[in-house]
Formats: sequence, structure tokens, C-alpha cells
Amino acid sequence: MASRARHANRVDPAPTTHRGPRLQGVRTAGLRSLGVLGVVAAVGILPSAVAVTGSGQGSGSGGQAVKAEALAAWLSERGAWQDVSSRTFDRATRPELPGPTKRAPSPDRVVPPTSPAPEPAPTSSPSAPATPSPTPEPSPSSTPQPSPPAPSVPAPAPAPTPAPPATGPVGAGSVGVPAGTALTVHDGDLTITTPGTVIDGLDVRGFVRVKAANVVIRNSIIRGPATPLTSPMSLVQSDAGPGTNLLIEDSEIYAQAPSRFVDGIVGMGFTLRRVDIHTVIDQVKIIGDNVTVDGSYLHGNLFYPADGTNIESHDDNVQVAVGSNVQVVNSTLSGSTNSGVMITQDRGSVVGFTFRGNSADNGACTINVAEKAYGPPPGLSITDSVFGTGQVHARCAILMSDTTRAAATVTGNTFTDGTVVTVSSGS
Repeated sequence: MASRARHANRVDPAPTTHRGPRLQGVRTAGLRSLGVLGVVAAVGILPSAVAVTGSGQGSGSGGQAVKAEALAAWLSERGAWQDVSSRTFDRATRPELPGPTKRAPSPDRVVPPTSPAPEPAPTSSPSAPATPSPTPEPSPSSTPQPSPPAPSVPAPAPAPTPAPPATGPVGAGSVGVPAGTALTVHDGDLTITTPGTVIDGLDVRGFVRVKAANVVIRNSIIRGPATPLTSPMSLVQSDAGPGTNLLIEDSEIYAQAPSRFVDGIVGMGFTLRRVDIHTVIDQVKIIGDNVTVDGSYLHGNLFYPADGTNIESHDDNVQVAVGSNVQVVNSTLSGSTNSGVMITQDRGSVVGFTFRGNSADNGACTINVAEKAYGPPPGLSITDSVFGTGQVHARCAILMSDTTRAAATVTGNTFTDGTVVTVSSGS
């Protein structure tokens, strides 16, 4: 059983009865005329001693009898006689005839063996080797073609080198309306009440009042009326509250008709970016929260001495009466008579005021901080700025009380000659 199991995949053809060779090419009538001896002789199985030398032609009946007796005796001796009419002979005595020529097996087909597999012997003995299957011809493989070269991808252009930060003070030519900008004249006052309004390229010859949120004014000039004021007024008024979020950039604000009553911008909730403000008393007046002055040029303040009706003007680049989150950064402040930055706290406490990276000069003292009834301003920071030496009081860059100084951050400030700035003490 073990041997059978090993050949479970072997295909054995069904056994067939092996018959003797057929008599081909001889008609039935011829067989009758040849007789038994002729048939035997035709298949070529007689030895030379009893071979039939004739087929009944020229021999008598007695001769045929003798030959028949000799054939019968020879067959009897061999023990292989059977009914001739069946044309079946003993396997041991009949000669093998050459079989038909076998066709070479197709390489795509496994040819089963042509003889039945031997039954396994009771004892372990080597089993007949299986007829090896012809090795299939390998299918032709396509010759690998070289991969096409990857398309050349141009190297990305190097990112432009950012311009180095501006060194030195912001001044004329680096702020205000860009050169070559075409402006449209707007005669009269401009009041904005629609949120999100964008004003671009106007030359406003009147006042601008912003009463809506998220307004943008850019590439414009606001020069005020052609006649001098006779009562205090600012050219721009941001009075929609601390959330106004007004942005003025790349613009110029100045009074075309100078007066002791005209200021630049007043209010809360606004940002000035690269704005040139000049020819006014106070460039920036802050009366509320969230104000930023960034990269701007505040200069050329107007100054009027006292006369029989009016007191001397007190001009400042930046005046802060009340508010929180106020920043003056990367800007130039100059030309004032009273101060560059005046923190008055006239209307309330000033919280979180930052002065950083600026160039500042002039004034009696360039920065003047008053406590008034509100005490030291919380979160006051004055850092990394350069001060000129043009103050009325020599080298009075920063003036504040000792209590304010103790609560403030003041560091990294120098004069233009490299001398470290120290705080001047005031009441």
C-alpha cells in the first residue's frame, strides 16, 4: 500500500488484451487458398525445418498433408496452438512486431506511461522508476528593455533672499505713498460707515471719520481742509471703539492748512504701518485700547508760543491719555517740542505700553511718563531703542518717577553716540 501511495499522482492506462499481428493486405479469398500452412508461413513463425516453401502450387495433396502433420507436431511440441481463426498466440512464443513510431511528446503536455505501473510487492523493494515527464521548454522571456531616463526636472529656483531689515531710522522716502501712485482727489470730508470698506489711492482734502470696523486706507493722502482750523480737530478720527481694527498703511497725513488746533489721528483700535505724519501738533493721540504704530515716521511737529488768547502749544509725537495694549515699534519720532511720547494718564490707567526698536529724539525729554492719580503704568516696557541728544534737557531720553522706574522694564537703550541711556527721575 505504501508503494501505491507514492504513485497516487501517476496516471496508469487501462490494461488491454495484446493480440497477435493482424494479417494486413491479404484478402479473405487468398486465405482460403493458402490454407493453414500458408497462414502460418505468412506470419513467419515456422522454423526453417518446417517452413512452407510453397502455397499449394505444384504440390499434390499428399505433400500438403505431410506438411500439415509436421506443422501440427511442431505446434504441439511448443504447446502454443490455439484457434487460428482468433489469431491469438502465446506471448512467450510470438515474435514482437515493430510498433508504430511514437510521436515526440508535446512540450506542453505530460505523457502518461505506456504500460501499467507494477503492483507493489509484499516486501519492500525498489519500485519501478516513474517515467520522467519531459521538461517543458521555457517560455520565451521578453528581453528587458532599459527604463527610459527620467525626465529632467529643472531645479527649483532658489527662494529670493529676503531683504535685510532696515538699519537706521525710518525716514522720508521709506514711508508714505509709494512713488508713482496715481491719486484721485476727494474734495470734502469722508465718513465711512460700511464695515470692511477699502480706500485706495485717494487724495482726501478734508477730514476722515471712521465709524465702522475693519476699514483699510492705503496709498492715500489725508491733508485736511484748505482753511485753518479755529478749534481742536484731528485729520483722522477712529471712534468706533477698541474693536474698530482700522488699518492705515503706505499713506501720508498732514495739514495743508497749518493751525495750532490740528492733530494727526485720534482714537482707539487702529494700526499705522509705514505712515508719514507731519505738520500737525500731535501726530498720534490715543484715548483707548489696541493701538499699534509700526514702521512709521512721526516728525515735523507744529509749535505755537502763547499769545494773548492761547497758551503755548504742547506738541507730542505720541500722546497716551488712557488705554491698554499700545505699541510703538520700529518707528522714527522726532521734531517735537514737548515730548516724543507723552503718557499722561489724564483719562485713566495706561496698561501694557511697549516702546521697542525705535529711533527717537527731541522734546524737553523724549519719553515722559506721568503717574497722576493712577500710579505707575502696569507693564510699561522701553527697550532696544536709539535716542538722539537733541532734548531741551540734556540727555533726558526717559523721564519717570522712581516708583514707575521700579515697575517698568527699561533695557538695551543707547544714545546715538553709543552711551547707555539712564532714566531721569521726575515726580
